[in-house]
Amino acid sequence: RALREYGVDLKQHHKVSGPEYEIRKLVSDAGFSFTANDRVALGGAEVDILVDGTGLAIEYNGIYWHSEKFKDPKYHQEKSIKAIESGIRLMHVWEDDWNNPVKRNILEKKILHKLGVSDRRIFARKTEVRPVGAKEANRFMVENHIQGAIRGALWIGLYHQDELVACMGMKRKQDGVWDLVRYATSCSVVGGMSKLLKYFKNSN
Repeated sequence: RALREYGVDLKQHHKVSGPEYEIRKLVSDAGFSFTANDRVALGGAEVDILVDGTGLAIEYNGIYWHSEKFKDPKYHQEKSIKAIESGIRLMHVWEDDWNNPVKRNILEKKILHKLGVSDRRIFARKTEVRPVGAKEANRFMVENHIQGAIRGALWIGLYHQDELVACMGMKRKQDGVWDLVRYATSCSVVGGMSKLLKYFKNSN
C-alpha cells in the first residue's frame, strides 16, 4: 500500500529473495552478465538466472514455495529435462543447502566451475591414483560433495603433491555390477573422472 501511495509500480519490480540476489552477485562478481527471470530459453518456462553466453541457467528453489504443496512432484525433474532438450545446463540451488555454510561453499565453487572460473586447475596426468580410506573419503565428500558422505565398498582418489584433490566411491551390487556412488573434486581436475574410471576398470 505504501509503495502504491508513493507511485511505485509493483508490476515493474519482480521480487528477488536475498539468496537469489547473492547468487546474482556471485555471477556478476565473476565477470558475467545475466538475464533475470528469462522466459525465452525454455520456451515460456521461467528461469531465475540465465548467464549470458554460457548456456548456464540457475534456479533458486525456496523450500516452501517449491514444495509439493505448490509444485507438481515432477516439476523440477521435468524442468531439468526441458533444459537438456533446449541445450541449457540448468543448476538447481535449494534454500536449505544455500543456508548451510559448508554446502553453500560447495555450491559457490560449483557455480564458478560451471562458468569456467577456478582459482586452481590441475591436470589428471600430473596426479597419482591411490586407494583412499573410508574416513578420509567421508571427510572429503562432506567438504566437497553437496550430498555429503555415503557408504562405499571401494574408494580411490587422485593425489597431487600428496594432497587428495579428487575422490570416487564405488559400491558392489550383484552379478559383478558396481555402482558409482560419489565423485567429487576439491578444485578443477581436468580428466580426473576418466583417469579414476580407467584405473578402476583395469583393477577390477
